[in-house]
Amino acid sequence: MDPFLKVIGIGSPLGDDRLGWEAAQSLRDLDGISVTCLDRPGPALVHALEGETAVVLLDAMEADLPPGCVRVLRAADLTPEGDAVSSHDLGVAGALALGRALGTLPERLWLMGVQGRSQGGLSDRERAAAFTAVRRQVQRLRQDQATGAYPGTEAADRHPDTANG
Repeated sequence: MDPFLKVIGIGSPLGDDRLGWEAAQSLRDLDGISVTCLDRPGPALVHALEGETAVVLLDAMEADLPPGCVRVLRAADLTPEGDAVSSHDLGVAGALALGRALGTLPERLWLMGVQGRSQGGLSDRERAAAFTAVRRQVQRLRQDQATGAYPGTEAADRHPDTANG
């Protein structure tokens, strides 16, 4: 039996912030993967992660990388800004910190960010290449999960071109 992996697309219907949703939806045809999308989830993300074993969070990101670049991080690599965790204006990092404090985070949790473009959005070519890189990374995570190797011990950038992906 194939290992099960839950993919959660995070974002909103606005601009490149919908990249997480679109990238997640592009994976719906893969076996052994459940896909859901959440609109700026805040505390709802904590509930969406409860009881799961292996999850990939897909989101648009701003990391000063080339447009369409895909970055894979462990949940531990993301920390909330500031010292306190509050349920008000809770972003992804804060929700993960809250889940960590509650002991409800999945055993295996990765964040996959797609670098947007500050103006004008990604071109169709950049978008297609980024989604191909996301698919490759998700398939790699599933394969490693099947063999018992759990990747994500260090951040990895995957550029949308085939030479770097």
